[in-house]
Amino acid sequence: MPERVAPMGSLVFSSPFLLSALVLLPGLWWLLRLLPPRPQKVLFPPLELLIDSKRDQAEPRRTPLWILLLRISLAALFIIAMAGPILVSQVASVSGPSPLLIILDQGWSSAAEWKERTVFVNTLIDEADRQQSPVALVATGQNNSQIEPLTPQNARNKLSSLAPVAFNAPWEKHEKAIAEFLNRFPDAQTVLIPESATLFDEQKRDIKIFAGKPLTLVASPYAPFALAGSTHDAKGLTLRVIRSTKGTEQNGRILAYETQARLIGETSFTFDKASTETSAQLSLPTELLNRITRLSIEGERTAGATWLIGSDGRRPRVGLVGSTESETKNRLADPSWYIKQALTPYVDLFNPRMGQSEAIASLIESKVDVLILGETTQLSPEALRKLAAYCERGGTLIRFAGNLSPDREDTLWPVRLRADGRALGGALDWQSPRQLAPFPEASPFFGLDIPADVTIKRQWLAEPSSDLNKSSWAKLDDGTPLVTNSVKGRGRIILFHIASDPTWSTLPVSGLFVDMLKRIATQSLITQNESSPSQNKTPQAPFSSLDGYGTLGAPPNDAEPITPNKLMRSGALHPAGFYGSKDALYALNVLNEKDRLIKQTYELSSQQKITSLKATPSQSLVPALLLAAFVLFLIDTLFTFRNVNLKSSRQSAFLALFLIVTLCISWAEARSDTQPLSPKDRDGALSTRLAYVITGDAALDEISREGLQGLSLFLQDHTAIEPEAPMGIDLETDTLSLYPLIYWPMPSTGQGPTQAALARLETYMRNGGLLIFDTRDAASNFNAAPSAETLFLQSLLSGLSVPPLEELPANHVLMRSFYLLQMMPGRYGTGKTWVEALPPESDQTDVPARASDGVSPLIITSNDWASAWAIDQSGRALYPIETAIPRQREMALRAGVNLVVYSLTGNYKADQIHVPALLERLGR
Repeated sequence: MPERVAPMGSLVFSSPFLLSALVLLPGLWWLLRLLPPRPQKVLFPPLELLIDSKRDQAEPRRTPLWILLLRISLAALFIIAMAGPILVSQVASVSGPSPLLIILDQGWSSAAEWKERTVFVNTLIDEADRQQSPVALVATGQNNSQIEPLTPQNARNKLSSLAPVAFNAPWEKHEKAIAEFLNRFPDAQTVLIPESATLFDEQKRDIKIFAGKPLTLVASPYAPFALAGSTHDAKGLTLRVIRSTKGTEQNGRILAYETQARLIGETSFTFDKASTETSAQLSLPTELLNRITRLSIEGERTAGATWLIGSDGRRPRVGLVGSTESETKNRLADPSWYIKQALTPYVDLFNPRMGQSEAIASLIESKVDVLILGETTQLSPEALRKLAAYCERGGTLIRFAGNLSPDREDTLWPVRLRADGRALGGALDWQSPRQLAPFPEASPFFGLDIPADVTIKRQWLAEPSSDLNKSSWAKLDDGTPLVTNSVKGRGRIILFHIASDPTWSTLPVSGLFVDMLKRIATQSLITQNESSPSQNKTPQAPFSSLDGYGTLGAPPNDAEPITPNKLMRSGALHPAGFYGSKDALYALNVLNEKDRLIKQTYELSSQQKITSLKATPSQSLVPALLLAAFVLFLIDTLFTFRNVNLKSSRQSAFLALFLIVTLCISWAEARSDTQPLSPKDRDGALSTRLAYVITGDAALDEISREGLQGLSLFLQDHTAIEPEAPMGIDLETDTLSLYPLIYWPMPSTGQGPTQAALARLETYMRNGGLLIFDTRDAASNFNAAPSAETLFLQSLLSGLSVPPLEELPANHVLMRSFYLLQMMPGRYGTGKTWVEALPPESDQTDVPARASDGVSPLIITSNDWASAWAIDQSGRALYPIETAIPRQREMALRAGVNLVVYSLTGNYKADQIHVPALLERLGR
């Protein structure tokens, strides 16, 4: 890659024609030089003081040189300021009226530098605005079938609406539209801001489309980490970590979260100098590993650094009931031995050595996902009852044929069976052993390769029925079923019509047998229903989607369903995230197990250049020049009128006028450099909205959104307040003052806010905002050690100027701002609520962050208010209540109403606290 980096900056003028006034400065010099200073006047001098005065001939004097230089400098500064000087980066220079084409990558790797990218593009648009050039902005994550030039203001508005996307979005996908635009505007200047890393196999990128045309390539040193695969085996969860560059040793941490965004594990990884791929091992009990839904690389806020695990990604727990005498027999003669060999590397296998009925009861109590009966034996009525109940609750029962005929009292079969089976290929049988037919598309075995040496010599036959074909997952080449199934309650019963050892077929000693059992075990992790992802042909609707920062949220409106088990990549219509239903989720990730990252390079011509993304934004020099001119004017004025009473002088009016004009121009110039409101800030300003802090924990942020959405609906139904949908805010960038109430649930881990964000929080609280901290740990308050959430809060508060706090008193105005309340429960009712302890009225001590109207600027609780507020449009609760307080959810919603009214109206009901005393004084 050529090292041709653009110069740091250059000076341009918005009104260069005004610089022609500088030619007048020599004439002003000679005029000031020829005119002497005004003579001093002495008013009404006593004659006796002038009698002996010496009368020298008065000779006019020339203006001192330093005053000449001062006044010439003042005039020059004013003229240059009126010409509008602007210091711009060389990369932002735009010549002429030709359009500026900006190609901005929106892929997941851009999320880490999105702020820098938008600042850079705004710099380009500002320069195009000054040169009166149209701007064509191509966002690679959008549909750009036709590219049209926009006005600079429309380009700014389009840029403010963009955000990183959770898929790979290379600019080459829009090459046709870009080529058409360049053909229409051959003089267009192009700025290409590509992705930080690519998934393409070719390291050198082809840019022939820009051959012979001016091009500025914006390079970035950022090299992302990403997660690209997971394997759940007996050792634990193995994660594949990749990067785009090598040459240095790097390390990091991976955090594992369960559904409620609680951290349940972490591990570390290390890259050596020569590798771009490494692995990390997370060793936890299977029960904990199976609760993991999301993993993320600490410090990497991108969708590529996030790995989702769906319902089918957990490690199955399989119970096997075999012969009690198998330990003493030849293992090859044990029917269950072949099942153990097939499943042991891929599942947690439990094979208790006890009687059949006791083993079945033990495995069911252990909550195995799959229960396998390795051989056909007569089952007791008690065992049959327990197995039926197990299937009804969602368990998967696998059975095999055997030498014993099916018992009539045993009804746990997927299909009706004939009393006699069928033998093939025997000495007295003219039929040869049968092979398997291709698996039907509706079968979980669809797509598996069938070896030619797999043959069936004996099988159980099913009675013909209208639904036999639908129940068959595998058939022989003559159409007779080999594997059948049926749904029982929330579970499933599966029958292999052969024995589990090689006496009936060669299937148990083939790799196909392993793959079939793995497919069944994986499917068992998903609740059996018609919308389950196990049904390959059933498209699964989007449930929740990742954004470019790796945060889970509601799927976009144009997201389309996907078909599980089909190899596909995330994209605009199929964003990365979860698909299916709450009980049966399929995960679609940004990367897959075969992906690798490459730092792309480009071959540029001599007229094409490379610059850095860290470009300095354009800066107007007008305010600084006007300030300097004003200082020089003050010096000149103070010298000239040092003996004049300004109170009665006309020059004082001129001085005041010049001061006002200078300050107004400086203020206008400063305002002209501000960026337009983002869509989020605009929505927050135009309507009342409750806000929550985006913590980076997708599930926790979703609970906050659902909780505030439920509270907003309750407010609309019971009060005159009509809030719009709640808004998730970033403490580092969003405007906090637009929201009367900000809810912040404490995560169990993660990085705290920066000092700049803490300063913004203090300003928000001092200006009357209400900040609610919720540790959500009331259920664990009985423990001696503080929870991780409480420790996070303690660390956070140590960086804030927090006023003295007290437990919420019963007569506090918060308890009667709308409803009359005795407590403020949430999901839990045992936690305490803390507010500012207001000092006595006579105490004039300056309390940090104390609101001017006496309203507490912060409230701390541990009752998990958001989970109790979370309701859907029909009023149904989304999360259970943990304590048994009468009408607890309603009381929690009423507490939320009081909080909102308190944040909007302050202490207007505080006088009600004194009502008893007032009534007593009035004699009532």
